[in-house]
Amino acid sequence: MVVHVDTNERITTIRRGFSLGEKFLISMTPTGVETAILKGRARSEGEGLMTADILEGVPQINNVVVPASRERSQRLESLYPDSE
Repeated sequence: MVVHVDTNERITTIRRGFSLGEKFLISMTPTGVETAILKGRARSEGEGLMTADILEGVPQINNVVVPASRERSQRLESLYPDSE
């Protein structure tokens, strides 16, 4: 769940994002409308919060965050090769 959005720095903070990892992520409203494409950042062990870069769109507080599908991740990797 998105708990913070910084549109100037183009980052967002995700609660309980520890299982998402450094992958391409999709933020959505609770009804399933996609709001942004994100890329998870490395995090310290034991942290409950994770930070992600905002690549496209604008996530909103309380958006749900899920990993992108394998196929979509491959497409996003070709669009954002430097997002490692």
